[in-house]
Amino acid sequence: MSSRATRSSKTRVDRRSRTARAEGKDAREHLLHAAAEVFSERGFKDASVDEIATRAGYSKGALYWHFESKDELFFALIDASVDAPAHEMIELFQSAPPEQDMAPEGSRRFVKLLRDKRELLLLDHEYWSQAVRDPELRARYAAHRRFAGLAQQRLIDPSSVPDDLFGKTLVLIYRGLLATAQDGATPTRGTT
Repeated sequence: MSSRATRSSKTRVDRRSRTARAEGKDAREHLLHAAAEVFSERGFKDASVDEIATRAGYSKGALYWHFESKDELFFALIDASVDAPAHEMIELFQSAPPEQDMAPEGSRRFVKLLRDKRELLLLDHEYWSQAVRDPELRARYAAHRRFAGLAQQRLIDPSSVPDDLFGKTLVLIYRGLLATAQDGATPTRGTT
């Protein structure tokens, strides 16, 4: 039976190291964390599965237990590190009362993300370089790209993106979307 068939069957063989199985570690999270470090340091092309597994303290088999390929690992990391925080901010704006100014909270989260997750923007650049070469990935990248531009600019020139700019920008975009939706729901001029 091929290793691919083994991975896709319901009774997969646990290929984690004995130590990892005994300690009950969350290998997937450790592997994602190690992948973020290695991808950030070496770039996608030069990052090796062996180095990621070693840095996480797991075998290469453990990596392939959780991810079919280096590509799958990379995109799982992008989903967790780039897409999830963007979706959380969108949900924050959607759930806030209309009279509440969410710009300060949006800006606070943006600055914290930049401070705590510098590698996120390096990963975003890697994601971009993959997306421009792969038509299937372009739409996925475009959906989250609108949040990354200010972050990239701030990495290059911190003084060009004030702390409060991101929140103000998101509020303006959100209000514009609401206004557009409301205009579409009302009769246009000249109709009865």
